This record gives sequence, C-alpha cells and structure tokens, in this order.
Amino acid sequence: QYFGLHSIKLYRQTIYFVVNKNIFYSMESRDETYDIKGSWIDRNTNRPISDRKLMKDGDLHKKLVLEPKKSYAIYQQLRKDTTFLEQVEIMDYSLLVGIKYARLSNPRHERPHDKHGDADEAEIDEEEEEEKRDASLASDPGLLSADYVEGPGLYVIGIIDMLQKYDR
Repeated sequence: QYFGLHSIKLYRQTIYFVVNKNIFYSMESRDETYDIKGSWIDRNTNRPISDRKLMKDGDLHKKLVLEPKKSYAIYQQLRKDTTFLEQVEIMDYSLLVGIKYARLSNPRHERPHDKHGDADEAEIDEEEEEEKRDASLASDPGLLSADYVEGPGLYVIGIIDMLQKYDR
C-alpha cells in the first residue's frame, strides 16, 4: 500500500522517494526475514540465520507450513498481483517473508508439587502414570527434556521492490 510519492530538493538535486506501508507493523520483532526473488544468481547471504539479518532465497531451507485454505488464498492473491505487475511491465519485485516463532513451554516443567487440590481421582491417576513414564525416560541418558518447543507461529508476506520497468 502506497501512501505517497514525494520529492525533496537538496543542493540543486531532486531526490524522489515513495512512502509505503510497513508490512511488519503488526509484528514487533521477527526471528527470520527473507527477500525472495525466485532467482538463483547471488541469492545467498553467507551468514547465519541467528544474525537476524535480511536473508535471501538460497538461505531459506524450510517450508512455510500453512493450512491448505490459507495457502491457496495466498497463492491466488500472489498470482493476481504478479499478473498485474506483468501487464504493467514491471519486472523486478520480491516477496518479503517474515517469520515469528511461537515458543511453547513444556507444562511438565511448570507443575507445582502440590497439584492435587481440586483434581478428581482419574486426573490424579493420569498424572501419576505420566510421571512414571517421565521418570523412566529420564533414566535414559540419551533423552533430553526440552524446556520449550519452538516452531513457526506467524508469517507476514508481501510484495516489495516493484517499481522497476522492463527495458525495451
């Protein structure tokens, strides 16, 4: 979404710029950000994702997991957008993807020791069985318990950099 096309004159030179909506305005921080062009030429950053810098196509080594209806709706919208860009002879654009991970705490690590207050007998039996399984797993030195599980939680997707005309 564009808010305006502006110019400013500095030292006898006019500079033009566009102000558009920040697609990440609703996402305070992102764990990963990718600029996807669909090209293989110079599309790696050669830096680790942990730097939390803008990455490129070649750095993305995972699938975006969406429910089928949402995936199809996004596909249809991107198809309409790219068809329009082709019709108006705009050739250079990118898909900007932001990923925010959801962190889920392991509830087994958060239970207080006095947990049987209002629980009925079936719940208590189930919890005791779970504790026995946990205790037998804990005796295996090859298994480690996670304090939290992390996985994709939010995606933000938008088309950017689309003001380059075809050279004829």
